[in-house]
Order: sequence, then C-alpha cells, then structure tokens
Amino acid sequence: RQEVLFTLHIANIGTAPSGPNRTNFLVEGKSSGYQDVPSLAPGGTTEIIYPWYAEPGQFLMTARVDADNQVQESNENNNEMSVTFNMPLPDVIVQHIYQNPVDYSTGDTVSLIAEIKNQGVGTADKSQVAFYINDTLLTTKVCPALAPGAAANITATWVAQDGSNTLKVIADYYHVLTESNENNNEATCQLGTVPPDLTVSKLSWTPTTIGAGDTVNINVTVTNQGAGRAGPSRAICQIGLASPQLFNIPPIDAGKSYT
Repeated sequence: RQEVLFTLHIANIGTAPSGPNRTNFLVEGKSSGYQDVPSLAPGGTTEIIYPWYAEPGQFLMTARVDADNQVQESNENNNEMSVTFNMPLPDVIVQHIYQNPVDYSTGDTVSLIAEIKNQGVGTADKSQVAFYINDTLLTTKVCPALAPGAAANITATWVAQDGSNTLKVIADYYHVLTESNENNNEATCQLGTVPPDLTVSKLSWTPTTIGAGDTVNINVTVTNQGAGRAGPSRAICQIGLASPQLFNIPPIDAGKSYT
C-alpha cells in the first residue's frame, strides 16, 4: 500500500455565504472518509487535502461537497467530481538462479541464490519466495519490498543429493502482490553433483609367503580418482571359491584413498 494525497479545490460560486459543511470521499462508490469544509464568502475558495492508502490497480475516486445537504444552494447538482486513479503495478520475476559453490559433491551444503527483480512500474511490497527440489518444497524465504527496477538476492541452503535434481523458484509464493503479469513468477534449473570415480588402486597381503592353514591379511586400497566426493560404499573381496566378504568403505574425498 502507498499513501496518495488528493487535493480538492472548493469554491463558492454563489452570491451568498455558505455555512460549514462536510466533503465525503468515495472509492468505487464506497465511503472512504471525509473532510470538514469551513464557511466560504461569495467567490471564496478553500483547499483540502485527503490522504488515502492505495492498493495497486485502477480506482474511481469521488469527492462530494456538502454531502449531508447542510447548505441550501442555488444549484444542488454540481457538488460532485470523480477522477479515475491508476496505482502502478509491480511485476516480480526470478531473473537469475545461482549456486555456490558451482561444483559440489553429494552431501555438500550448497547455497541456492535467486535474484528476484521487480520489472514493473509500481513498488512491490514484501513477499515470500519458495524453493522446490524435485517438486518438493525445500523452504520459503522473505523477499523485501522492491522499488521499480530493484532486485534482491534471496538465499536458501540445500544438502546436495546424488544425480541430477531440478530446482524451481517461485516469487510471490503466497500471491500477496497484485501484479501486471501474474504468469511469470517461476524459474527452474538443473542441479547436478560432480561424480566420483572409485577404483581398486592397490591389492596386497601379508605374509607374502603363505602355506596351507596360514592366516593371511588382505589389504585393499580404494582410491577416488574422480572430481567429486564418494559417499559410503561397500567392497567385496573373494578368494577362489571361498565365500565373499563385504567391507564398508567410508566417504572418500576426491583424490584420496582408503585402505
């Protein structure tokens, strides 16, 4: 809402003084308020200022002098004037979506940054911005009021998931704004983690010389030669026809190994 000041010039064009009276103001035919008008000598004028808090859109403002018929006049049919008032509308859009860091691995905390811009000609009041991951609501964040042409960066955080994920950002999520275009509040982009690449880089055993019945320790080194961090995994070790053994492998950062 924005305060608008209406200035009304009132003149007594009759030949006799007018007594005090009241001027009513109506918006779309409904009473909005009033101002008291003092007595006026013949040919006298006065000015009154009426403040009104306007919502965006188009409105018909009517001023009606001597609304209660307190003054006996030579012409009772010229006490009203109307004007159509246009309150400029905002238009908020998701102009850009950024992510920080640009490259990340599964489990990393990523900042999702949406640049919300008001490309309309009216001021946009405070609103909410929603962040969705794969059509599931992640969070909502407050967007401050935006003057025409202004923009704000709104940030949410996300713990990166495997594979490709779709991020959708919705401006004015709760539809509190009246906009010149209500169909351009969304934007989407794809989010993808940097994949790892696990390989068995070394296999050794002790003792190196073994005989039947000896206890042998098998050492397996797993290396992540990819660019992204590998999450927890498992390795299988099998010797001959013996039953395979499973080993839990903890997360391995890019370029690191685990034995």
